[in-house]
Amino acid sequence: MAGINLLPWRERLRQSRRRRFLTLLGVALVCSAVFTLLAGWRLGVALERQDARNDYLRQQLARLGGDIDEVAALEHERGALLEQVQRFHALQASRPVVGRVLEELVRLLPEGVHFSALKMKDGVLSIEGHADSDQAVSGFMQRLGQSRWLASPALSEVRNGMPGDAGPAASQFRLGVRSVAGGPLAEGGAP
Repeated sequence: MAGINLLPWRERLRQSRRRRFLTLLGVALVCSAVFTLLAGWRLGVALERQDARNDYLRQQLARLGGDIDEVAALEHERGALLEQVQRFHALQASRPVVGRVLEELVRLLPEGVHFSALKMKDGVLSIEGHADSDQAVSGFMQRLGQSRWLASPALSEVRNGMPGDAGPAASQFRLGVRSVAGGPLAEGGAP
């Protein structure tokens, strides 16, 4: 057995193993390159999808921002309209009060007292007029104090015997009286 030379056979085996190793190495490199390319392509697709989602979300956020601004403008407009409606209802509620106050003034007016001006502002009625005497003005103020529609009469000015008045004892007066918003209706009574 000593005469068999195994060196060429070992060399062929070594070369065969080396070729197999290099082939496997090449296949592994190709597989890893393909895997890397596929992974890169898949990540690129995922990034494109995410960018598309982000763009869609940005568009929706911008649209919602516009909607929020529109809602805020509508809320402001709604508040203004509600305020107008409340003012309208307040005016509607106070409309019969003016008629009742005038009716009450006619009922309370004693003989010898005449009005020259009536002004109502912020629930306060200013009355200017003239009377035959100071006692007539005093009686009128007492009647105003007992009224169910008027309260707190306050005399602000009295002038006696002005030239050109109805008589020598004529008095010009100016007084203010507060109108009671609800009057007897607020208490459940009859008008």
